[in-house]
Amino acid sequence: MDNLLFPAFQKFYSAVSSLKRFNTENNFFDNISSLDTFFSEYRNITFVIQKSLKNTEYYSIYEKNRDKYLTDHWFVEKRNETIKQQPFQLVKHIEITVFSPSSGVKVLSEDFSIENDTPIKDIIDSMKEFFLKINPIEVFFSAKYSFYEKGNDTNIWNIINSGVTVMYAFMEAMYQDIGAICDICNQLRKKIKEIVQILQVHDIRLVDDYIYYPQKDEFERGDYIAAIIGDENDKTISRMPLKNFMQTDLFNYDGTPFVKFTLMHAVMISTQRDVMPTFMIIYKDDTFDLISYNSSIKTTVYRKINEIADLIKTDIVKEVFYMTVYCLCEASADILYKTSKERQETAKHEFLVCMKADDSLNTMEYAFECDKAKDLRYIAYCLKNGGKDYLEIGKINFMPIVNAFKEKSNDI
Repeated sequence: MDNLLFPAFQKFYSAVSSLKRFNTENNFFDNISSLDTFFSEYRNITFVIQKSLKNTEYYSIYEKNRDKYLTDHWFVEKRNETIKQQPFQLVKHIEITVFSPSSGVKVLSEDFSIENDTPIKDIIDSMKEFFLKINPIEVFFSAKYSFYEKGNDTNIWNIINSGVTVMYAFMEAMYQDIGAICDICNQLRKKIKEIVQILQVHDIRLVDDYIYYPQKDEFERGDYIAAIIGDENDKTISRMPLKNFMQTDLFNYDGTPFVKFTLMHAVMISTQRDVMPTFMIIYKDDTFDLISYNSSIKTTVYRKINEIADLIKTDIVKEVFYMTVYCLCEASADILYKTSKERQETAKHEFLVCMKADDSLNTMEYAFECDKAKDLRYIAYCLKNGGKDYLEIGKINFMPIVNAFKEKSNDI
């Protein structure tokens, strides 16, 4: 009896594994196959549960959790269509945005189907001359993907992620309510959880960041790492009450969220050299997101700043904090002809910089020289004397966020 839920967990694992095979660089044949398999295996989860629990005392538990969690019939409809009528009618939308340190401009927005599928390599290769006109040294750009069903403008990846999250909650409720110990179920639960977390991270699944180097005629695609706490979101911390951040006395220098955020990261840099760039977004309902990440190229930084600027335009954001490490180079005649990575190699000083902008158009910045930050007395001195009520080191990079707050202020 202990393995009653094993067939269902196996089907759930098969379903999410098929989504893991879904890839922005795959051709349509492979991605449609992954979706068709997903819809079939997703629906089979409840089929095998019904068979496993039939004529047992646990069937009523299934009915209770089914009625609580599995209320969306879209997945049933898609399973029936893809099995009995036709493969999923997939449409891929690609947006390419070019970034500078202070802005982002969308330069391509196009739909593709199985009839006109074009590999991303061919698309960006066709844009080389355009990139060269923008900057002969390096061009920062990203390719963002979204997927739809033909004839429908709803992003299917959002629906699928929501469905996977609901099914995960349903299966966990079933496991806890039945209460049987199942070692092979636990192995599958762990594997499923790992895949579900990957599927939730938008930056890993649906965005690719690049740099094009015209002089070398080379593209570099960035690597991305996200720090995530929890099972069901793509942020380090998602919509947590701000009071939870403020209630502890740890790092509570002056009782304000920004200085606490600053002190927390200054102490981190005093004990470890590598810290992940981090955004803190405070909403008007006094909740906050924390987004810690790392990337191998600057494009990711520019993209995320512009994404947060777009979020500000929805009028739900009160404050934005950002922490990162800047490498400062000495001015020279040839500095403008070096790539960002070449300039970084010649850097003489590193500064941890924390910056802030808010909906009242206030800005603030703290900077700590990394080599000196090992001394806590230096950190205390900077907090007491080094805060600026304007942006200096981070002024250019934070410009999209500052401008977004200004636009919202002008709309009032």
